[in-house]
Amino acid sequence: MIGILPVMSINEAFILIIMHFVFDWFLQPRAVAQRKASSWKWMGMHTGILYVGYTVYAWMTPNEHWMVIAYVALHTVQDKLIWAWYREGKDDSFFDGRYYATDPNYYRLIALDQMLHLLFAFWIFTRPVG
Repeated sequence: MIGILPVMSINEAFILIIMHFVFDWFLQPRAVAQRKASSWKWMGMHTGILYVGYTVYAWMTPNEHWMVIAYVALHTVQDKLIWAWYREGKDDSFFDGRYYATDPNYYRLIALDQMLHLLFAFWIFTRPVG
């Protein structure tokens, strides 16, 4: 044990990172990704996909189901806050096309969003189990 966190194997860490990007990016339909901050319906679809993915992760590693629930809840709150803040003052047409992709702050926010997601994932999934 290092500090207060147990050591996570390289394999578990690699699986966690890969699963995060698969379930937070590749399996998210464009409509969900663009509208998740606009309503709880879209956010529910986003977090449902995450829930399934992290449940699979918990089965593959020595993690418990409460960790999945805690992470998905934290992920949901973070996404809702960050993307609602970003959407503030922008009309829906900004997100329906690709106009947002021309905003340099959009990419900075994605980088911050993903770093926080991974930080929270490692923080939750490295809790002692048992």
